[in-house]
Amino acid sequence: DINLNNWFTRNFMGNFNFHIVHHLFPNINSVYAPEVTRVIKHYAKENNIEYRSYGLIEALKYHYRLIKANAIDFNVFEEDM
Repeated sequence: DINLNNWFTRNFMGNFNFHIVHHLFPNINSVYAPEVTRVIKHYAKENNIEYRSYGLIEALKYHYRLIKANAIDFNVFEEDM
C-alpha cells in the first residue's frame, strides 16, 4: 500500500493507496477500501504481521521493478513463419 491517502491516489491511480484490499477482496466497492484497510492493519498488528506501506515514489519504483522482472522478452518485429 501507499502510506498516503489523498484525492490523486484515490481518483487518478485507481485507489492504488488501497492495493492490498484490491488483491484480497477484488469484488468489493472501492468506497469500502479505507474501512477494510483499517481492519487489515488492526488484524496485522494483533497477530504480529508486518504491514508494509510505502511513499508514492518508492511504491512506483517497486512496481516498475516488479513489472520489469516479470516482463517477457518478445520482439514484435521478429518473423516466426
